[in-house]
Amino acid sequence: MFHGDANQGVVTLVRGTPESPGEIVWSSVTGAIYWPTRRRQVVLRADRGFVSANNGGGVNPPEALTLPPAEPVLADAKLVSGWEALELQELCDGHVALRAQGRRFIGVQDGGIALTCLRDEVGPRELFTREVLGDVNMQPQVIRLRSVATGGYVRVGKLPLPDFIKLPALLAADADSGGAAVFQVIDVEHDFTAHTGRLVHMVAKHSGKALEVPGGRLDDGLGVTQGRFYAGDHQKWILTHVGGGWFTLTNRHTGRNVDIYYAQVAPGAIALQWPAHAGDNQRFSLTPLGDGSYSITAKHSGLPLEVGQASQESSAPVVQMSPGVGANQRWTISLASSAMKAPDAFEPVLITDLDQLVKFEAIRLKSWKGDYLRRLDAGAGVTSSPTGDTWRLTRNGATIWLRSSKGDCLHRPNSPQGVTTFSMGIGNVDLELRGSKVLLRSWKGDYLHRPDSPSGVTTWSATIGSEWTVEALIP
Repeated sequence: MFHGDANQGVVTLVRGTPESPGEIVWSSVTGAIYWPTRRRQVVLRADRGFVSANNGGGVNPPEALTLPPAEPVLADAKLVSGWEALELQELCDGHVALRAQGRRFIGVQDGGIALTCLRDEVGPRELFTREVLGDVNMQPQVIRLRSVATGGYVRVGKLPLPDFIKLPALLAADADSGGAAVFQVIDVEHDFTAHTGRLVHMVAKHSGKALEVPGGRLDDGLGVTQGRFYAGDHQKWILTHVGGGWFTLTNRHTGRNVDIYYAQVAPGAIALQWPAHAGDNQRFSLTPLGDGSYSITAKHSGLPLEVGQASQESSAPVVQMSPGVGANQRWTISLASSAMKAPDAFEPVLITDLDQLVKFEAIRLKSWKGDYLRRLDAGAGVTSSPTGDTWRLTRNGATIWLRSSKGDCLHRPNSPQGVTTFSMGIGNVDLELRGSKVLLRSWKGDYLHRPDSPSGVTTWSATIGSEWTVEALIP
């Protein structure tokens, strides 16, 4: 639907309705205006590097009497920052246009062939035909661009012009199909330079687990790891652009930065948390890889972060490693909520069956007295404590093993009464449901029991005092 407006002698035709207007599609001053049917945030990668609009394409101030100088468009950027972020507009007539961060469009230089950013609206010199090479559904899409104004394909190369003599990677629109540049179109959900200071989650693609400070601990030098993603504050990172496509990654809970240990350049050096400083071992680039994920690369070493040995386990360390193709070097980055969520935000859950229980990677068990099952700090055995420990679950047929933070398992020894821990899951536990509570029955037929004493855990044949509430991390 379209409607017309008249204002100070200028007539415009606008998409939409007077209550909900859209783009102007025609004006008595400019004539037909190309309006987009779809917009995508992308970066374009050529053989030499990413396409970059110098100075972000520049800005046309509304009060300016003359246009600021045209900004050249190059294809040799090694990192992705705001200058490389482009809006790909699919236009109403089937052509495409590219708008730089400064909101000026890439177009062919007046009277020339070089690509520059000059105008903040689309005209014939800003129109391109997009030719998709190969499968149109392939990600990233591979294309060539052909200028409507010159009829030539876009190429990368030095131009014999004084203004651009020092720009060997300038884009120009004068090639035939054989000399055309081939571009990968990489969709990026966010221009992270525009979101500097925002909170993000970084999730390893191979495991679906989040980059975190384990337990939200404040220790300087503590290695960062991957952990089950549940959006806790220790899994939120403040992304700060410090210039040139480099970022610092600051943990929301601890206030410390991701840091490569002692600025080591060798593969395998661990990533840890450390107070902020200006060293390059706290600077990282975020490079889109074309599948919705990013490579996170340390500036001082040129090596990307990965989850060590492609582990699927929580608490697996994050290290820098030689570049590879593994999914453990690919991270999905998404904006995070600013709502506070503590690292130990366990919540009570209603257990309906064993299958549901084992889906929770880590649980706490709360007794009828309000304290928690806890692994003793030294030796073997368990007790109860106001804070308790987390326990990891492993299924063994119809029974489960409860593995402590020390790696051993809850164990019912062959004695009249009692419970301890053992290095192997001998003496598996059966689960019995009691409404919102659970009973843990040992191989001897008695139950994990919290006696009516200041602290302690044992076993008992009766269910009274043997009911436990399961608390888990809820995404």
